[in-house]
Amino acid sequence: MNDPSGGESPLSRRRTALLWIACGTAVLSLAGLVLSTMIKSPAQLAAETSAPERTDLTATVEERVLRETVVLRGTVVQAQALESTPTSVFEADKLVVTGARAKPGDWVKEGQVVGEVSGRPVILLRGAFPAYRDIRPGSTGKDVTQLQKALRSLGYTVDDESTMGGSTKAALRKLYNSLGYPVPDTGAADNEAVAQARARVKDAKRILAQARGATPPAPAAITAAAEGVDQAEDALEELVAKTGTMLPLGEVIFVASFPARVSQINRTVGREVQAPYLRLAVGKVIVSGEVTGADPRGIEAGQPAELTIGTESFPSKVTAVAEKAPAQATEEGTSGDLGTPGFTVTVTPDKALQTELIGEDARMTVVVRNSQDPVLVVPVAAVSAGADSATHVTVVGADGQQRIVAVTVDDSGDGYVAVSSDELHAGDAVLVGVP
Repeated sequence: MNDPSGGESPLSRRRTALLWIACGTAVLSLAGLVLSTMIKSPAQLAAETSAPERTDLTATVEERVLRETVVLRGTVVQAQALESTPTSVFEADKLVVTGARAKPGDWVKEGQVVGEVSGRPVILLRGAFPAYRDIRPGSTGKDVTQLQKALRSLGYTVDDESTMGGSTKAALRKLYNSLGYPVPDTGAADNEAVAQARARVKDAKRILAQARGATPPAPAAITAAAEGVDQAEDALEELVAKTGTMLPLGEVIFVASFPARVSQINRTVGREVQAPYLRLAVGKVIVSGEVTGADPRGIEAGQPAELTIGTESFPSKVTAVAEKAPAQATEEGTSGDLGTPGFTVTVTPDKALQTELIGEDARMTVVVRNSQDPVLVVPVAAVSAGADSATHVTVVGADGQQRIVAVTVDDSGDGYVAVSSDELHAGDAVLVGVP
């Protein structure tokens, strides 16, 4: 009931006071509860800050093939490097770069023109050994056979001729015409000689025709004219066999396998050709890495290996281990740093790698030794030696009891050691340390 004067009645004031007292009591109770969780006795503090109880560190005895591996970093590359520089060019007095058709990093194929030197093409053809001479009409030899195989590989028809003969020359003419370059030949003098020989054949045939058409016929004249035709044709055939289309030394580079990748090429138009004009990476896709030091750490050709490229693994084999050539001292005689000794290790995967991986980093894990058959192995840290040099391990039972077991130690690898004992079995727990 309100006071008629407008103020609170005595009853309302008492209720308000009681409400405030209840709130204060609740706040104090809550504060007490929070403080009780924060305040700890000395015994509690000692228990919580004391060191944990010591526990044994154990490892399980395993039965498996023991391997020792060497891990090194490698790069995906192609197996071979080929360098070539034109030494002569058809009808050119000076070797000058006049055009470029490829650049470093390009993949190139057989039959492709990679550049121009003194206006003439530099053509890639398939072949196992480099060109060493101009291949002229009538030439014989393994370079001629290689050229014929290369032309057949491009789809041209070449007869089984033992020399640089008519079908080989015809195929070469088609190749040059397809590339848009004039066909190289043995020269103007030879061309003129062939033209004259053809004219003599024509004249001889005309004389023969006149002799046969004479009235009355003169057998002796006909025979002489026929012999003249045979002689003229034989001379022409012999001349044609030694002249005409040829393959200049400086216009072809034989490459053992394709595709090939350009590592370096002289592309500066107007500059004289300097060695090397062209450098190609060819052959299988492999991984090459290096081991530093005076020995290859047990790595040998034929050992199994594993390549890891990105997230993929590839079973592989070591195919070559070669000592790095030491750096040479300068001409001034300063000793300097002649380079760090080491070995180049080549690993080839069991299945061919894709060329898209070239240039990628790879992890090379080489197995330099293994036990062949499964053996008992424990971590190296589990083996101890006493004052008498006898070796042992400490076996920890399921109940935590420990017992010393004498063991014979054999090979080690990758942090493990092979052990043998009649009292040790696969699955046992052995002590490796106490924290």
